[in-house]
Amino acid sequence: MNIVALLLFVMGLSMAVTATSLLISIRRNFLVGKSNQIEYLDKIEPVRFGRLLKKDDVNPQNLLHNKRITNIETQMSNCHACTRTTACGRNLNKVVIADRDLAFCPNYS
Repeated sequence: MNIVALLLFVMGLSMAVTATSLLISIRRNFLVGKSNQIEYLDKIEPVRFGRLLKKDDVNPQNLLHNKRITNIETQMSNCHACTRTTACGRNLNKVVIADRDLAFCPNYS
């Protein structure tokens, strides 16, 4: 009987340690995800891509939750590689932008 009780105690202790380590891992992943989100928000907001999102009433935080990071990075790369910066800046400074004004934009469709 002592061996059975000892085995049950060891198994219970092992399960408690496993559950604790899982909770710690989940917490750490959450914090890393939050810091990555803040890092991407800092990248998105100051560039033309961020200004385009604001004109379209798209919240960058919601964008990070709804789109894959690779898609956002592709859109940011498209924006950085665009040669129509003058036209883009002029259109982004307008109060209201028509869809045809941004027809040249690779991210606006």
